[in-house]
Order: sequence, then structure tokens, then C-alpha cells
Amino acid sequence: LTASRRLDLDSVGAGYGSEAYSLAITVFQALERAGESPAEWDVRIRTQDLSLASLLSARRALYRPSARDRDTFDGLALARWFEPAGGGFLRLREPLRGWLEPYFADLNDVRQHELLPARTDVVFANYLLFHLRKDPATALAERWLAGDWAKRGFLSMAQVVVAEVGGKREAAKVPLLTLYTSNVGWAGQAFHGDSYRPPGG
Repeated sequence: LTASRRLDLDSVGAGYGSEAYSLAITVFQALERAGESPAEWDVRIRTQDLSLASLLSARRALYRPSARDRDTFDGLALARWFEPAGGGFLRLREPLRGWLEPYFADLNDVRQHELLPARTDVVFANYLLFHLRKDPATALAERWLAGDWAKRGFLSMAQVVVAEVGGKREAAKVPLLTLYTSNVGWAGQAFHGDSYRPPGG
């Protein structure tokens, strides 16, 4: 990575941009700690969502801390990463703002999984699999788990990494996944019902 000065991250599920913003801040700080100049790095943080409101917020790099988040926001001194944007909103500062690449994807449609890059340095999917239908959630988890994360990159799927997302095939490869929980696909299944199929499927 140091030779290429290129870093690719996927924040899957835009969440009004806040998770992508957190990744941008974390990368900036990590590069500075490593004695690198963030301005000399080509950092790309792709963030996907099917909510146009979330994507618009992420595209404009807007953020408004909720009352629940205000103590954390102030305690971590995050205000220095933002500038006033009017209407009670803040906007992520450059160069971090320029790192963000929001785009539309409905990951309940397995065909749209191909929109995700085949190779990336970081995948961050905070509770995303919980909200998808179980079949597409399983397919997405298997896609990520097929990567060689032990040698390159970082994968975060929050608490759902303890689920047996891939049945016996993945459980045989990844012992951690042999403990089954109902997290993967639970909310998506409850919302859509078992008869759900992607449009045109």
C-alpha cells in the first residue's frame, strides 16, 4: 500500500454518510500517525445505499449530530473535521470530502452485488446483513469471506460474523462461523416476507 499510495474502502450502507465520514477521519489520522501525508494518498471510500436521501446526504458530505450522539461528538473533538453548512448541518472538510464516492445499489438483488469491487482494502458493513433478506445476505457474506483477509485488508461485519452464513461450506473453512445466530437476514426477512424477490427476478 505504501508504494502505491492507494487505499480503497467500502462502507456498505451509506447511513446518511456518518459511517463513511468515520472511515475518512480514521484513515486520515492513521496516515498521519504513520508519518504519511494524507494529501499524497489516493483514498477512495465507496458507500452504497438504496436510499436516495442517504446518498444525497453523503454526496454533499452533510452531517447533523443527534442529541444522542452529541456527547460522543463533543467528547471525541470531532468538530475540527467539519465546517458549518447552514440549517444546523455540518459538512465534512476537504480533503476527506473528496474521498467519498456514494452510489446506488439494492443489495437485496444479488445481481447488484457485482457493483461492489472484487478487491478492496477495507470492507465495513455495520449491521447491513441484518437488514437484508437471508439469501442475499448470505451471498454477500460469502463473497466477502472468500477474500484473503488474513494477508491483506480488513473486514468488519459487526456482530454478524458469528453467524453460520454459508452453511457447511463456509463453516468448514472458518470455524468462527459454526455458531449460528438469527442475525443474518432477520430484519430483512421480517420486513419483506419469505415470498420476496427482487424486481425483475
